[in-house]
Amino acid sequence: MRRLFTAATFAAALVALISTGSAVGKHNPPGPKKKPGPANMSVFATGFNNPRGLAFGPDGNLYVAEGGLGGSDSTVGQCPQAAGAAAPYTGSTNNPVLGGRISKVSPTGAVSTVVDSLPSSETSAALGHLVSGVSSVAFIGNQLYGLLAGAGCSHGVPTVPNGVIKVGPGSTWSMLANLSAFQAANPVANPDLATGLLRPERSAAWSTSRPRLGTLFRPRSFATESGTSATSVFSAPRTARLPTSTSTC
Repeated sequence: MRRLFTAATFAAALVALISTGSAVGKHNPPGPKKKPGPANMSVFATGFNNPRGLAFGPDGNLYVAEGGLGGSDSTVGQCPQAAGAAAPYTGSTNNPVLGGRISKVSPTGAVSTVVDSLPSSETSAALGHLVSGVSSVAFIGNQLYGLLAGAGCSHGVPTVPNGVIKVGPGSTWSMLANLSAFQAANPVANPDLATGLLRPERSAAWSTSRPRLGTLFRPRSFATESGTSATSVFSAPRTARLPTSTSTC
């Protein structure tokens, strides 16, 4: 009799537990997932000439590659020119106003110039005078490097090739790797002659140059403004979706 009573009690408790779970499941369906709120972005630093790639230095500062403002120097008749609507390119060399540069931004947003007068070039008016110059920056240890992507004779810059530069003290720089020469010696199998993108002075340094988003300024991240005449670096919470920078040609 005791065993029968115990079994009946257990069965009743089990039925009650299942019923309770069913009721909870019926009356409390999972709600829709909440969408993240709009990104809270703000201008962190401004005054740049076509900012491109970003990199945080070991000193805690943010370094910005700037394409510059192009130029009016033409090399038509001096060397083979690019093909397509972008041609002919014009550029500038050793020009402190129009040239590309690398800038430094402090944690408070103060901007200073690390090196300027770097090559800068622009497309024809038919393509909107799109600017190329310094497209990216990077550190190896304490040494700063930059990537020139708007140089070469076909870009109106006859004396400076595209390549990797090493930034020295006192706003000096030197060519570390001549990528134009490498591309000329190692051409691609099927160059796109229709658009002229894969010419020796250009293709080896062609880069979309997405910024390196660092963690030194937590909890915020940084990105450059996209477009042909961008001037700003944006700051936003690290959870926000940021616009990416692109190197226009």
